[in-house]
Amino acid sequence: AAPRADEMVGGGASVGLVPLVKNHYREMLREHVRLKQQLVIQFQQNKKKKTTTTTSKRKTKASAATASASTSVSAQAIERVRSQGEWQDGQLFSPEVGKALRYGTKYAPTSAVRKAWVKMQECFVQGRESESKKTEEVSSGRSSQGKRAASGVFRSPYAGTDYKTMTEVDSSLLRYVLLKAVGRFCQFWSSAMMNSCEISGREIMHKAILGREEGQALITVSNHVSAIDDPFVTSLLVPEEALKPMESNRVRWVMCATDRCFKSKLSSAFFKAVQVLPVERGSGLNQTSMKVASKLMSKGGWIHVFPEGTRSTTGEMLKMKPGVGQLVVNTVKELKGGRCCGDAAMAEDTEALVASKSPVIVPYYHQGMGELMGKGMKFPSVGTDLDVLVGEPIEIGDLVESFVAGNMTEREMRRSVLTRIETALHQLKEKSENEDFQVTYNNAGRYRDATSAYRGEEPTAKGLEGVRDMWAKLAPLSAQALLEELLEESEAEESSRGSVAALAM
Repeated sequence: AAPRADEMVGGGASVGLVPLVKNHYREMLREHVRLKQQLVIQFQQNKKKKTTTTTSKRKTKASAATASASTSVSAQAIERVRSQGEWQDGQLFSPEVGKALRYGTKYAPTSAVRKAWVKMQECFVQGRESESKKTEEVSSGRSSQGKRAASGVFRSPYAGTDYKTMTEVDSSLLRYVLLKAVGRFCQFWSSAMMNSCEISGREIMHKAILGREEGQALITVSNHVSAIDDPFVTSLLVPEEALKPMESNRVRWVMCATDRCFKSKLSSAFFKAVQVLPVERGSGLNQTSMKVASKLMSKGGWIHVFPEGTRSTTGEMLKMKPGVGQLVVNTVKELKGGRCCGDAAMAEDTEALVASKSPVIVPYYHQGMGELMGKGMKFPSVGTDLDVLVGEPIEIGDLVESFVAGNMTEREMRRSVLTRIETALHQLKEKSENEDFQVTYNNAGRYRDATSAYRGEEPTAKGLEGVRDMWAKLAPLSAQALLEELLEESEAEESSRGSVAALAM
């Protein structure tokens, strides 16, 4: 059948609208793309603008910081350079450089300020080189502040820098009065304010102080638990003849830390007057006080040393430091150098002569100072007990002869001396606790190895020999344990047999 007219008209209209719709959709897509591109461009512009603003702000801050830094630091730098007397000659800075350093970027370009700052750093280097002596003093800690250095070492400006400033005082009479007064006070306190005070071996100390050869040094060592171990115990051991008249070699010098006794000018003057040498904790064995102490000993002086280096809070002795061994090494080297300058006949007997002049080392152990005035206490207590045990001088003649002959290094000598001092103090401690204990620290056979323990145990063997020694010690124990186990089994069997027999009856 033929299509109707209305159908033909409707179908033609729809077909005619298709191109129009396509064109409209195409234009809409183009508009969408154009808007999207505009948004992207606008976003990029905003981002670029924000980045530029941030960069400019940073530059502004940096320039302001440079200007402020140059303004605050450069004034001191210029004053330091002016003090050298070379500013007026124009040898260090030109007027432009000085202007840039003083006023910064306010009146000079940034590049000029940077160049001026580099120039100032070069001048600082030149100033340090020209003032090397002053720099060495500052680096060694002798500043006017008396602060701790970066390494933790307390450097006091009042402790002294050489033998003269550490040992000499303005008035020898003042030194005599102070030493006498301190000694009398300690003796009064021990007799009137304490419950008991017993000293064993006082005659050994008297003989070492008064009876040693002329020019022979004396070293006393003891445990350390109280801030007044010296002078309290020392004043009880010194004979009255040592102060009539006062001779320097009969009165002890003691070594004390700078952070305790040399913090102020007044305390430094007092402790120097009562013969205290400053020691910087952590400055090593070659510090100035060690050299001064060695020089005093080479003249026959008396040095008291606490080998532990600090006070013990538990009453047990701490690990001992090698300083006392280094003092012996230094003294022996001084004696050896003096003997080598003699004639040929004397040179032949150098070892024996040096050994006879080697330092006398007297150990003593005290018990009760912790209760009298232990660590943390401000004032001494009343009604306490004190026991002091003085031991025989430690024999080091064989060590000195071996060291002088070149058979022992300084390190071996130092460790060997320290080992014998450790052994002596620990044995005196055991002797004070047990009267039946036999002191054997002067038996040279105990020190077959300088690195062995202070109690004189035999050194531990290594390798196959060590395994054999260990088996030799463990084999008897294992055999004994096996025998005890067999005995227990046999006893158990016998008891079980007896119980069975009893039941059978």
